[in-house]
Amino acid sequence: MNLAILGQSQWTFGVNDPSIFAWLIFAAFFLAACFCWLASRSPEGHDLPRRNLAWVLMSIILVVLGINKQLDLHQLVLDYVRELFASTNISELSPVIWVAIAVVAGSLTVLAWRVCVTYPFRFNRHLFFAFGALIIFLGAQVVRFLPGPTSRLLVAHVFSVEEGLFHLHVIELIELGSLMVIGFFARATLHRNESLADGATTARKHVLMLLENAGIPEDHRVVREAEALCQAGFQVSIICPASREQKWSEKLRGIQIYRFPESFSPSGFAGYIWEYGYSIAMFSVISFYVLIRRGFDVVHVHTPPDMTSVVAVIYQLFGKKFVFDHHDLSPELYLARRGNDTPNLAYKILRAFERLACCRADRLIATNLTQQAAQKQRGGAKPERCYIVRNGPDESFLKSVEPNVTLLRPGKLLLGYVGVIGIQDGVDYMIRVVRELKFTHRRSDFQAVIVGYGTALDDLKLLARELDVEEEIHFTGRVPFATVPPLIKSFDICFTPDPSNSYNDSCTTIKTMEYMSLSKPTVCFRTKENQFTAGDAALYAENNDIAEFAKLTIRLMDDPDLREKMGRLARQRIDDGLTWQRQAMQLVKLYSDLF
Repeated sequence: MNLAILGQSQWTFGVNDPSIFAWLIFAAFFLAACFCWLASRSPEGHDLPRRNLAWVLMSIILVVLGINKQLDLHQLVLDYVRELFASTNISELSPVIWVAIAVVAGSLTVLAWRVCVTYPFRFNRHLFFAFGALIIFLGAQVVRFLPGPTSRLLVAHVFSVEEGLFHLHVIELIELGSLMVIGFFARATLHRNESLADGATTARKHVLMLLENAGIPEDHRVVREAEALCQAGFQVSIICPASREQKWSEKLRGIQIYRFPESFSPSGFAGYIWEYGYSIAMFSVISFYVLIRRGFDVVHVHTPPDMTSVVAVIYQLFGKKFVFDHHDLSPELYLARRGNDTPNLAYKILRAFERLACCRADRLIATNLTQQAAQKQRGGAKPERCYIVRNGPDESFLKSVEPNVTLLRPGKLLLGYVGVIGIQDGVDYMIRVVRELKFTHRRSDFQAVIVGYGTALDDLKLLARELDVEEEIHFTGRVPFATVPPLIKSFDICFTPDPSNSYNDSCTTIKTMEYMSLSKPTVCFRTKENQFTAGDAALYAENNDIAEFAKLTIRLMDDPDLREKMGRLARQRIDDGLTWQRQAMQLVKLYSDLF
């Protein structure tokens, strides 16, 4: 009876599709199956069964589908089953056949149970996406045999040339895409198993950091935080913008860096919308790649802008932790850049995103008490989730440093600034102080040095030319970070010219701490955080008064003993608890509490 049924089938032995692309897809089935088989092997040195049955099953399915691709065996099976049920009355089957069927079914059940015990399923995110791709592929195959426009679309040609040797159907594009996804995730699992076999006995917690307003290694606070977490046993990856000369992906001192191209920034409110919208899109795409490639446990968002937190909030829905690292208050930063303290619609939107981040974050970091108060009072953060991790100089500023002799001028004192040169940083006040020294006080025994770069640098050079102090000011531009300590060491007096406003009153400036760590006196405007940081190691001008700032500078210029005394006090304050090593301990404690 069986042979008769086979004889009635329309199936014939032979190659179903001899086209070049069909053979390439046929090979792709077996290549993906090989990756799945390799991925099924457990990492050595771990107390796990030798193979993961889920990957084994995937490899078997792919082999069967690959053979079926060219031999079209499903047509033979369908014909056999159709003819069998059409020509056989089940009630007429003898008891012997029923017993045989029962024995075979029981044997297969026992075999399946035994295999599952020996090679259990261990499902993870790689298998989830791989099986998802397989289901999409199988679903397309089923739809292809159903009547309707969808099936006609699936079998339509994408292109066809060379009398059929080069033709590609839509369904084959779906096949190829599914196989690429399966192979990718199988390769990712294989890579993970190899890493576990080479190193740790268990996978370390993985922290994914998002940084929008600076790059790596330019943002030294973020680099220090990442290094501290790496030393504490965490894996760390950072997504950030890239300058033209930087690689899109690299490993830096154990930190995996992913970069995306910087976008042009139109001026005005539209510029903010474009810049932040583009960054959030890049963070979403790259973070999803990291999720499927390596996975992560925490999304650590460095702000501003606070709206980047939307990405972390979405990942919270999938069980990821969210750490909100508040570098600056975004609403106040916007007002400082705008030059107007009157709140507008943009300010209110920024406040809304800030509150979303504060309410949703599992842990919050502030650089000082002022920022932490904003997180709790207007952001609605729970006090037990809030931590302070201050800025602090690293070891390169604490060890003995020789001054940069190329800046020294006989008979002249060096007045120095080191840092970012943005609109909100107030470096234009330093230009005006230099003019006050030159024209009001008739001083010529000094040279001003401005070290750094930023969006306001060109405007500063133009201002120096307009105020006729171009000869008195030396702009270094961007310099390697390793050269910063010798530059500061060569200064006699350091400037922190950030004016007092709603933004700067909440900021702890790292440049002031770096001055202090190298025993340098500082002149600055009086802000709450400046006074908390520097104490008696700085002189403070009130109410953003440029004339008073200049007079305080002259006081230090004319009193070397006062400069030396304030320098000693500055270094003592750093040693008493403002070093980065102390702050790194707070960061590690936060993560220990988080897990």
